[in-house]
Amino acid sequence: CSQFSKGVYAIIGLYDRKTMNMLMSFCGALHVCFVTPSFPIDTNNQFVIQLRPELQDALIALVEHYKWTKFVY
Repeated sequence: CSQFSKGVYAIIGLYDRKTMNMLMSFCGALHVCFVTPSFPIDTNNQFVIQLRPELQDALIALVEHYKWTKFVY
């Protein structure tokens, strides 16, 4: 909490089920974003930002490279 008074604008981390409720409470109360690549569900929480690379280009490249005629995702 001492970091918030020093100008922290976001918390960056991975999803952890044990601490998520506490973290969301902090973020909501302090209006600070939680930036993560690993949040497991879609959420309407205005303080969660999910950053992930898009997978479609990588998947298309794999299918084309290996000349697969069938693919299930």
